[in-house]
Parts: sequence; C-alpha cells; structure tokens
Amino acid sequence: MENLSFDTILVLCWIGMLLLLGFILRAKSSIFQKFLIPACITGGIAGLLLKELLAFFVSGQEISSFEITLQNVAYHVFNITFISLGLTKAGRKRAGRARGVVIMGLLIISVAALQFMIGGFSVLLFNSLGYNLHPNFGFLVTMGFEEGPGQALSIGKSWEEFGFVDASVIGISFATLGFLFAIFLGTPLVSWFIRKGCSNIEEEISDSFVKGYFSKPQEAGKSTTHPSTIDPLTFHFSMVLLVYLLTYAFLNKLARNPLPLG
Repeated sequence: MENLSFDTILVLCWIGMLLLLGFILRAKSSIFQKFLIPACITGGIAGLLLKELLAFFVSGQEISSFEITLQNVAYHVFNITFISLGLTKAGRKRAGRARGVVIMGLLIISVAALQFMIGGFSVLLFNSLGYNLHPNFGFLVTMGFEEGPGQALSIGKSWEEFGFVDASVIGISFATLGFLFAIFLGTPLVSWFIRKGCSNIEEEISDSFVKGYFSKPQEAGKSTTHPSTIDPLTFHFSMVLLVYLLTYAFLNKLARNPLPLG
C-alpha cells in the first residue's frame, strides 16, 4: 500500500467536488441562473480561491506537488474534451453533426491564426520600443485564449526546452485571463443572445435549462441534469469521486488516530 500513489485520483476527486459545488450554486442562486454560468466555471473559481486559502495551512511542497499533478490531469483531460467535440448533439435538422463539427473546426483555426498574427506583431512592436520579449511570447496568447490551459501548458513546457524560460507559467497565466474574459464577458453575451433567440438551441429557455437540472422525475435512461450546467455523466462521475474523497479522508483520519481497543 505504501507504494501506491493517490495523487491523481485525489486531484480528480477535488475536481468532482468543485463541479458539484458549481452545480448546487447554479441550482440555488438566481445570479448564476441569470447569466447561465455552468458548473465548471463556478467550480474553477471556487478551486482557485480554495487553493489560495490552503496555502496558509499547507506546506509549499505539498501545494507544488498538487499543482504538478493538476497540470498533468488538465493536459490529458483537455485533449479528451477536444476529441469529444465530434460526439456533440447536432443543431437544427438542416445542419448535420458533421457539418457543425467542420464549421467549429474552421472557426477555431481562423481565430487561432488571427490571434497568432496579433500576438506576433505585438511582440515585434514592444521589442522595437525597447522591450526584450521572447519571440514566441505573443503566440502563447493564442494558446491561452483560444486553445485552453491544457494546450498552453503542453506547448509552454515544450518551448521551455528551447530556452523560453517559464513558458508554461506564462501560458497558464494567459489561459486564466482567457477564462476571466469568458466568465465576465463571454458568458453574459451568450446568455443575452440565447434569451433573444439568436442561437441554434432547439428548445426554449425552460426552468430546467435555467436551473441546470430536471425537476420532474425522468424515465429510465433520461438525463437528470441539464447540459447547460453539467452533463449527466460528469455529474454522476463527480458523485462517485465525492464518495471516494470522503472515504479516503475518513480512513486517513482513522489511520492517524486509531480507535482505542478494549
């Protein structure tokens, strides 16, 4: 048992717990319902605050180990999310699933190319004014704003091997800024467009869509949570991880303070 590592599964457990927290906040808070903030964003912010809080009570070495494991998990999970795009539900009947994925792919490539150009020219401009930025500095903006933390982390780490100091940290920083823009600008805009009917969502903005769960009992095989906040598979997987985390915490506490016998 001493050779077994719990780092990865514990990171997944904490992620699952934060997703459940985000789901509860969406279900109970009118503010989160108004802006249709999904559980992943709320849980991510809660995780960031929790990490800063734990820094006062946990050693720096433990925090560093947790961050490394979280980086590894984020790298692989974000790659999986891009693979799963092909499994998303088709929009309107006239637009098939394959067409929707192709359009999304073209948009991603177009936006990435535009951001690469803006970032690259910005670095040339700042360097001409006396700054000494790495030539690839501007390209990490695209990794953070358009691709995501997983890609920013992986590309940054590979560039560190070629002399770009702290490229992974810079990439994650841009990714954090990207999420802030998505939360405080993108999400309200999407919510506004949905309420105005400017979307390809076939269903109306129902009470289940707003709260993030189906209040009426569903038939076998039907969804229990609404994808507007968290998909059912992730929700149930998070429930399993929560039980795992509670069990681990109980046994760990019991191992450190065994019950007296006799």
